[in-house]
Amino acid sequence: MKRSRRIVLNTASNIALQCVGVAVSFFMMPLVLRYFGKEIFGVNAYVASIVLLFTFVSSAISMSLMKFIPESLAKGDYETFNRYLSATLSVSFCVNVLVALLIGTFPMYGIRLFGIPPHLEELTRRVFVVMSIATLLQFPVPVINGIYYGLEKFVLRNLLQMLSVAINVLAYIVVASQEGSLVHYGMVMQGGVIITMLMATVFILPRLPCALRWVPPSWPLLKQTLSLNLYLISNQAADTLLYSTDKMILQKLMGATAVADYHIARRTQSMAHAAISLPLSAIVPSLSAAYASGDTAYIRRMNDVGSFLYAALLVPLLATLFCLYDGFIQLWVGPGFEHIVFPGRLFLLTVVMALPFKVFTHCLVAHARVKELGIAKVSYAVLNVPLSIFLASRIGLVGVVIPTVCYWLVVYPVVVGCLAWQQKAMKGILVSFGIAVCSLLLAWVIRGAAFPALPACWSEFIVKGAGIFVVLCCLYAGVAHVCFRRGIRELVSRRTSGRTDQEA
Repeated sequence: MKRSRRIVLNTASNIALQCVGVAVSFFMMPLVLRYFGKEIFGVNAYVASIVLLFTFVSSAISMSLMKFIPESLAKGDYETFNRYLSATLSVSFCVNVLVALLIGTFPMYGIRLFGIPPHLEELTRRVFVVMSIATLLQFPVPVINGIYYGLEKFVLRNLLQMLSVAINVLAYIVVASQEGSLVHYGMVMQGGVIITMLMATVFILPRLPCALRWVPPSWPLLKQTLSLNLYLISNQAADTLLYSTDKMILQKLMGATAVADYHIARRTQSMAHAAISLPLSAIVPSLSAAYASGDTAYIRRMNDVGSFLYAALLVPLLATLFCLYDGFIQLWVGPGFEHIVFPGRLFLLTVVMALPFKVFTHCLVAHARVKELGIAKVSYAVLNVPLSIFLASRIGLVGVVIPTVCYWLVVYPVVVGCLAWQQKAMKGILVSFGIAVCSLLLAWVIRGAAFPALPACWSEFIVKGAGIFVVLCCLYAGVAHVCFRRGIRELVSRRTSGRTDQEA
């Protein structure tokens, strides 16, 4: 399969999985909120934030394998392939054992510290126990995911992930029909993850390029792996700190209902971030191979034209949702949540403004150049804690949102922009960023002039959104025709050197 076709297929499958996941989350969150009530729902969000705070290492391991596996296979070095897997599996096991202990013992010192109501303390302890056991059993997950991504088996992995999405629905149905508690809900959800992990292992074994065997990693290889993982982990840790600590601050200062409000306000952003990030993981293996082979033409086209195409795919939709967000919240979770429209809209703004940089940041991962971004994010994440405490104690919920938004609107563009300037990849980013800003302004003007009233039903919301969306799509189509017509044709064609693409 040609490189361009493989990337398109993998990206399409990633987008399909995200669409299904977002759709399920969209329909299920109001149901779960109504079943458990706002207070228990807030406890669930609080527990999830603690677990996420302790488990950010997993995605970093998967991302590192996404780089190292294609490089070793491109050289036919199966010994190194097995060394990478042996090293990351060992690290994942050790980390998960430690994390399981931290999660299991957290109620001993965390429940009173963060102000869990007395009548919910026992429930919270039991949920933490469930999450601790599940974390211990899921230690192979990041390595299995990394193998799928490194071998570019995105389609198969995404099909298996559909099972986990379906279990989200099953968990609610089982718990609601049996009048179960949050503990039962967590058990079904985590059981689905473990079942998916076992099935993924069975399906990937016959598709491996060589026999698996344990190979003690050499020190240079281990140092290389740990070096990249360290920066990826720091990047993930900072991301987690930006959001999980906000929930902990709100729990301490304002209680579980404020955590629920924050979770709902940020839910749209988290779904949008997943939608714009996961599909791009399909380009990391091919970019790793391009860096290894010195294919600078492909890397340049991906940064210039690829950045524009990805922004054209998602900015019109996200800008439309940004402008109609007040109506969206009212229709989605019902009345009584008007106060989260402003923070939710700020969260969504960060996604739109970060989107033009996403292709280049994935190039940084493929090139193992995440050090600067990791240092900047970790430094700001530490600063974010006192800022959030200070502002939240004075202006409430939006006080923990503002510092996070400032990172994505100020610090992130500056750091990534400097790295892009060094690698001469700034042109595509600037064009995409400029059009994204124009799209937001145009969408806001259309909303104010043509659709000032809130939509009364979903059909009216869809009609109004479609009107704004079509205008923004026309804007991108015009820019593509004038500025990127030749580049788009080159990106989807065979490599300019005339060499045939690698087979899948």
